[in-house]
Amino acid sequence: MTKKKEVIIPEIITNVISKCDDLINQAMEREYSRFTKLNESYKTWLSGFEAGHKFQYGPIIQFLQYISGKYRVGGSVEYYVLSYSHPNKGEYSQESFDKWFEKYKEEYKTNQIWKLTQSMMKHLTDKDSLSSNVRVSKTPKGFCVEFQYLNDGQLFNYQTDAIEAGGHNIQCFHYRYITKIKKVTN
Repeated sequence: MTKKKEVIIPEIITNVISKCDDLINQAMEREYSRFTKLNESYKTWLSGFEAGHKFQYGPIIQFLQYISGKYRVGGSVEYYVLSYSHPNKGEYSQESFDKWFEKYKEEYKTNQIWKLTQSMMKHLTDKDSLSSNVRVSKTPKGFCVEFQYLNDGQLFNYQTDAIEAGGHNIQCFHYRYITKIKKVTN
């Protein structure tokens, strides 16, 4: 059995991450809005499906796979409808969506924080310390995190641009990080 390695996150990173909480929550709200729209499309599609209408269901299967966590090559739409629907009645349940989304929200926020943490851990260590306030600002493409830090007596400017990505189809909305570090010279 493999023992999991404990990850120690430098204090400088936890301080910076705490300043980004509002923007991560905004991303989570955006995801909720996206999934609510997909859920409404599913309800409309399901009412037509039950009435015997034939619709294109590729995007619906993707949505149901995402929600149910069940991926089956060649799975019929009936398989996914029954997997996602209320287990006793075989019908759509708003309760099942709400329950799933509560769990998803927790995982989503944890994943977004972890992605930002990983991005910063590539550049910052426990030897580094903040030497200025952390500035987090909204940009047209996402947000920007800027601060100065000290490493072995040297002052550095740190900037991470978080660029919006995903969220247009079944891929979740997330950020991609581009980091620039520049030594401050006198």
